[in-house]
Amino acid sequence: MFPGSKPRCAWLTWALAAMSCFGATNFFLGYIAEKSAGDPAASVKAAMVLWLGCGLLGIAGAAQFTFSGRGFSGLPRPRFSLIPVAAGVSLALAMLFLKASLAADPLAKGPIVAVASANSLVVAMLAWVLISEKLAPGQWVGILTVVAGIGLISLDGGGRARFAALGLAIAAMLLFGITNFLLKLAGVRGCDSLTVAVVLWLAVGACGLLAVAWRGSFGAGFPFLRNPELTWLALLAGIFLALG
Repeated sequence: MFPGSKPRCAWLTWALAAMSCFGATNFFLGYIAEKSAGDPAASVKAAMVLWLGCGLLGIAGAAQFTFSGRGFSGLPRPRFSLIPVAAGVSLALAMLFLKASLAADPLAKGPIVAVASANSLVVAMLAWVLISEKLAPGQWVGILTVVAGIGLISLDGGGRARFAALGLAIAAMLLFGITNFLLKLAGVRGCDSLTVAVVLWLAVGACGLLAVAWRGSFGAGFPFLRNPELTWLALLAGIFLALG
């Protein structure tokens, strides 16, 4: 490194921090699932509370933007706000499908998470079709091989539960891929990453409010989990997800 140059490993520090936050999110959700074995609706409730956790961070970010005077100037054009809003909705749905997949077959947690995490294929395909970003043939072969291998492992043992869980995991994979592509598109359009993140958090939080309102219309009330501790953990999982 030359004097005055910026550390080249800064991206690694942020990546490790993001990994830690996502790991904390998954740990909290796994703990909730384990402690809520007697509540079949726990996974869906946890996802709804998680959405609200993301929304809280979005409100904090929006407040900071307002008090600092910068506002949402990180979006070159107002209509570009639709990109992170759509990303927030797809992220919320992806988390819901992932939780539903894990609930459908708790014994296949490893393969299910692996399938949902293979969303790079979706990102690559959307980038190729919509913004003309190309991958080398060897990269395509590698991605397809990984996805095919994960799919075969997930189907090992068969059974209706396994197939249902795999279908939900694939849906989660597609939605995570759409989320990541939209975030990539926002960057291509010149949007500030922090502004995009705050709008995304607000969109996820709005999904949580709509879910609570929907439950209220059926007299179900707030999606409390088995005990207050688990509800708070789900809220904390949402905050860590947003930070990640």
